[in-house]
Amino acid sequence: MELHLATAPEKAERDLVTFAEWGKRLSLEQYLERERALREHPFSRGMRTWFLVDGSAVLASCETFENVSFVGETRGTTWSIASVFTEERHRGRGHATRLMNLVARAGDVQACVLFSDVGERIYARSGYVTVPEQHDWLLAPRAGEVRACEPVIVEPHAVARHELQLFATREQLDWAFERERLYARFLGRTAPAVHAARRAEAHACWAAYFKANELIILWLQPGAEADTNAVLDAARAEAHRCGLERVRLWGLPGVAPPRDAFVRKRKEELAMVRPRSGLRIDGWSQVQRAFWV
Repeated sequence: MELHLATAPEKAERDLVTFAEWGKRLSLEQYLERERALREHPFSRGMRTWFLVDGSAVLASCETFENVSFVGETRGTTWSIASVFTEERHRGRGHATRLMNLVARAGDVQACVLFSDVGERIYARSGYVTVPEQHDWLLAPRAGEVRACEPVIVEPHAVARHELQLFATREQLDWAFERERLYARFLGRTAPAVHAARRAEAHACWAAYFKANELIILWLQPGAEADTNAVLDAARAEAHRCGLERVRLWGLPGVAPPRDAFVRKRKEELAMVRPRSGLRIDGWSQVQRAFWV
């Protein structure tokens, strides 16, 4: 068994296999269009698709996306792992674990991160550690006014020497907006007209996630409590306009949720990190939904 970097035709062929898992609510044609469009997006320039192969047989696959990252003040690259998939006939044999181990050693990166929908145990086998205290804040939509505002790109800030920090680029945010646009067209939904709000030092940006009928806060930069609540109220107003069921964001340590927010421990999209071999990383600062792929 060995690691294989997939070609464009091989990626397209693999899409036919993964459709049953990742194409829910879409037709096959829509799913294939989604995959083509997102791969052509500027954020996907550094995207790679990896196969674990045994001869001509593909045993498992995943994708990696490049993120600008810092460990302390040292700049580098961190890979986001996405779309880990093993066909049912190949499951239960450790293929995904072997793939994760090989991919983590394949690039000159500071770390690999992923967002597990299958719990912690599978990826812990490959050295991934779960970020502690992960919660969702759920907010009900409500009518209100939203002023047009461009999303704010947050510059890296000083962190501890052995702490990991990822930097969300404009292209990365627009990748989420492009996904939103595709699903709005496929499902006949109303897409947000505004994707960000700002008041004083507080700002937020968001995208509709139509598969779950919710508005996702991609990035929240908190400020004073009243200002933070104001930008979240703008998101709630946009969710109301688009007919979405809720606003959801990943809660931030040290930041109080709005009083009417429902707080629940997150069981999916669990943020996990694996440092490069020999590199010490004690924590991950600013774990926000913008980095999910």
